Parts: sequence; structure tokens; C-alpha cells
Amino acid sequence: MKNKLIFILLVVLLPTCASSQVKEFKISNMPDIEISFTIKDSIMELFNVPQDEYYNYIQFEGEKKKVADGKVSFRLPYEKDDRNLIFSNCNDVWKILNSTGYKNYCNGWDLYFFVENGECFFELPPVYEINKLIYFSDKNPQDFLTADRSVQSDNEEIIAKAKEITVNCETDYEKAKSIHDWVAANIYYNMDGYYSSSYGSTDALGVLQDKKTVCQGYANLTAALLRSLQIPCRVVSGYALGIGTRGSWSIRNIGEATNHAWNEAFISGRWIIIDATWDSDMQYRNGQFERGKGLRGWKYFDPTLEAFSFDHKYCVYDKTINEKIANITEDYIWQTISSKHKKLGNDTKMNEYIAELVSGKIKDFLQDYEFYKKTYPDGRYVNNCELDIIDMKMIIEYINNSNLTIYNMETMTEDNFWRESELKNTIESLSIYKKKYPSGRYIELCEKNMRILNAKETWAITNGSKDENKLLDFIINYYDCSESDLAKLQLSNLYEAKGDMAKVDSSWDKAIEFYNKAIVYNNSNSIVSKKNYAYSEIVYSKFATNQNIENGENYMAECPDGKYFFNVYEKLYILYFNAAEFEYKAKNYKKAREYYMKIVDRERKDKMFTTAEKQIKKINKNETKK
Repeated sequence: MKNKLIFILLVVLLPTCASSQVKEFKISNMPDIEISFTIKDSIMELFNVPQDEYYNYIQFEGEKKKVADGKVSFRLPYEKDDRNLIFSNCNDVWKILNSTGYKNYCNGWDLYFFVENGECFFELPPVYEINKLIYFSDKNPQDFLTADRSVQSDNEEIIAKAKEITVNCETDYEKAKSIHDWVAANIYYNMDGYYSSSYGSTDALGVLQDKKTVCQGYANLTAALLRSLQIPCRVVSGYALGIGTRGSWSIRNIGEATNHAWNEAFISGRWIIIDATWDSDMQYRNGQFERGKGLRGWKYFDPTLEAFSFDHKYCVYDKTINEKIANITEDYIWQTISSKHKKLGNDTKMNEYIAELVSGKIKDFLQDYEFYKKTYPDGRYVNNCELDIIDMKMIIEYINNSNLTIYNMETMTEDNFWRESELKNTIESLSIYKKKYPSGRYIELCEKNMRILNAKETWAITNGSKDENKLLDFIINYYDCSESDLAKLQLSNLYEAKGDMAKVDSSWDKAIEFYNKAIVYNNSNSIVSKKNYAYSEIVYSKFATNQNIENGENYMAECPDGKYFFNVYEKLYILYFNAAEFEYKAKNYKKAREYYMKIVDRERKDKMFTTAEKQIKKINKNETKK
């Protein structure tokens, strides 16, 4: 029986390869921190190492080497395919030595590299591809120069402080760095506010005066100071692995929304990243200003996007970009989960991992699968996920049974039969499984696959139909299948065409009826505009038939974008004047003044306007005498 269980999916603790990989890695764009790392033929080389006493020697994996001309290299002592940590918070395996100790260089990031087929690659953070989409999207620097309610860059106190901070700076880059340094060293992070969710002031001027805030305040103040110097600076929203996270990207936090704010400044033709919050060591805690080390350093001033992505993820409210981000996120989550597992092909490996499986880790992996299924109920990998969940549950059952014969031939036969049916994936093959195993373990997945195939076959016949009943029946029967969206679009086009025909005949009520039906299935601006046009014709016809003030005002209120708007507007001018004159002669002065005011409000210097002004003065004078 054990031999017949070879097909079962067992867990192997393999690394995830969902991240991008590169041969060169650079941490900072700052001119004085240009060190970069490259890998070639298993040789890791460091370039542009600073030429001073602190960087004379570098130690890696116990090997200490002298830096020459800003370069030093090490052979990576790894051969088999694996994932390796080479820089761990820059404290244990990466030290830059001198006579007094060592100085950290890589600023606290964990850096990994992969070995694949004998080649080494640096690993990029999984959110890097997401960040690229947003960071490199179109941004007009001129849009980030003006003051607003939270970024008061036109305030005299802000302007004076910016000039004071940058008095000795010559370039915009130096000014940006000085402002980053001052904000990090002089503004206190409001820990009391963070934990109580009562953050206090976050607008730039309030932060400058209070000296304490949270990340939004740091970002607003930085933006205000830079904009006051005519340096474009935007406030960025995103997610960061700070307080309340586990400090590394995972399937459970990569999709999280905004919890942080930072800046980008446009200098010398490029956007540089600035996060003064994370470069500050100042805290306001328990009602006290606790001065720390002030400015920690320049880890988050002009880092490369690759390095910044270790702990920051951009968020954006753009439908097109978010659709791409959603696909990248789903791919990462699924690949991370599925890459931990593979099928084992012999009894030796089965015995090798059985003890680890019994430890309960397999249940953790099952939770990962359930997480994907819950997060993406209609995801691109949901069919694979459901099959793997079934396999995982089989493993648990297998492990929990000390007597292997409980897994009998009948169970094995159904498993194999389903796999063959699912591999063929035809109505015929799935129908045979359903008939043979009406209560089988795969019956729900079988019926779901049959429904998808039925939808495809039915759509092949229905596609392009001009019969609205057929399209409606398809949408009702296959509302949850991907073809349903295509059917809705065709039905909408059909109703829109009928609305257009009614419009040609000036059958406006009928046109509106059809346009409303079209909007139900495709709420496009074009169809809504056509419906509004038809409605404006109906409203105008009432005014054209009976040109009175009520009908005119109704048209102006209901159809501000109608083609007759200015025509009605002009006619109302005359109607109000005539009505005012009538009421005045009838000595209804209150009503007359109301109508005359409609003329005066237009501020047109014509005869009616002049008459209206005189009449209002007469009415006011008479009322004063009374």
C-alpha cells in the first residue's frame, strides 16, 4: 500500500523564488554613498568602497580582505541551488573593520542571494515590481509646488525656517538633504498619539510649532519646507514594515493598504525618495520629549528603489495600475505557497520527511492554501489551490492513521480516476466522473469545471447574437462565469443601438428607456451622456411649449449641460423683466423686487438692467419711508 501512495503531495521546505533577481545591487543614490555589489561566476565584488580609514578592511564569512582602489571581492562559498542570507542587519556577517571596531555600511537590511543552476543572483524584495509601476508612473513636478491646507509652503514661518536650514547650501540636492536632516533631528515621533490613535497636528505648520507628530506630519512638513524653496515635493502614501508588522514581506502583508507616508522630491530631472520619519531617532513618549540620537543616518534619503522596497510599498488609487498590482500580488502569494511543496517520487524521500510532517507543519501549509482561497475566491490559481487542498487533507489523514491499510484501493482508484478526468477537462470526461462518483471527494470541483465548460460552449453559440432574450438568459444562467461580462457588453450595445434609433425619430421617452437598460449592463460615460441629452430634449420641449419662468428654471436646474441652456438662459432674462414690470404696475413690490434682482444679478449693462436697478432703488426708498 505504501508504494501506491507515492503520488501524494508531500511538503518540502523549499525557498520561494517569487522575487525578481539581479546580478548587481546598489543601496543608495547619494553621491557620497555609491558602493554597489555585483556577482559574476560566483565572485561577489564591491565597488566604490569609500576611501578612508573606516573602510580599510572588509570581513565576509570569516575572511578579511584589504580594500584596494575602492574594490574588494569574495568568492561565494555556495554550490547547490538554495537561498542564502549574506547581510543580516549588517551586524553578524557583514562588518567593515578598523582599529577601533567596525562601522555598518548596508544600513540594516537583510540581503539574500539565490543559487540557481550554478549561478548566483541577488534577490529583490517582492514589492519591487509593485513599486516600479507607481514610482515610474507619470508625475508632473509642477503639480507639487503649490501650498495646500496640510502643506502650508506659503507660510512666512515655514519659508523662514527653510531658508535658515539651507543657508549654506548651494544645490537643490544639498537643500533637500539638509531639510531631511533637520526634520529627522528636530521632530519627535508621537508614540503616545500612535498608541492612542490621537495623533495631534499633522499639518506642516502645526508640526513645526508642536515639534511632535506621526509619519504624515513628518511628510507634510518636509514637503512644505521644500516647496517653499520652489523644489517640487509630493507626499506619498504607502505601507511600511514598521510597528505592528513582523518586519518582512509575507503572503499576509504584501496586499495590505496604506499605513505610512513619506516624500519624493524632484531634483535634477529625477524623483528622489525621502523618509525623514524612519531616519529619525526622536520620540515623544509618556508626555515627555525623549531625545534619542537625533538623525540616525541617511538610510532613507535618496535610497535606490530596490533597497527602499525592502520595507516600503507604494499604494495608489489608479484603477489601471491597481489591476496590474493585484496580479503581481496574487502571483507572489500563490508562488510563495505552492513553491513550498512538490511531489516526491520515491519511498526514501517519503520516509525522510514523514517525521517533519507529523510535527504539524503541514497544517500550517494548509492554512496558507485556505488563505489564498479566501483572499482570491475567483483567483487564477483557485483550481490548482482546491486540488492541492484535497491533497494536503489526504496527507493529514494519511499521517494520522497508523494503519496504512485504511487508505484502501477504492480511495486510490477514485483519486486516479479524477486526475485523468480533470486532465482531459471535457464535458464528457467530467460527466463520467460525476456519474461514477456522485458523492465523490472531488464532486464540487467537478461540477464547477463542468459549469465553466458549459458556459464556454453556450457562449460560442450565443456570441454576437442580436436577440436580447438569448443574451439575458445567458447572463442569468452563467452570471458567475467570465463570459458573462462579454454578454453584458453585447446586451448593452444592443440597447444602446435601439436608443440611438429612437433618438433619430425624436422619440425621447423611448430613447431614455433603452439607454437606462444599456446603463444597467455598461455604465459608460458615453451612454449616460446620450441619456442626459434625450432627457434635456424632453425638458426643453416643455419650456418651448409653455415659455414661463417655472419651466425655464426647471430646464436650467435639470440640464446644466444641455444644448439649449444659454438659449433658455437668455429667454428667462426677458421673462423675469416682463414679470417684474407686471408686478410693479400691480403694486406687488416684494415680488417685483425679487424678479428685478434676477435681472441685476446678471450684471449686464443693458436697458433692462438699468431699469431694474432704478426700480429696486424706488422700491427700497418707498419701504424706508414707511
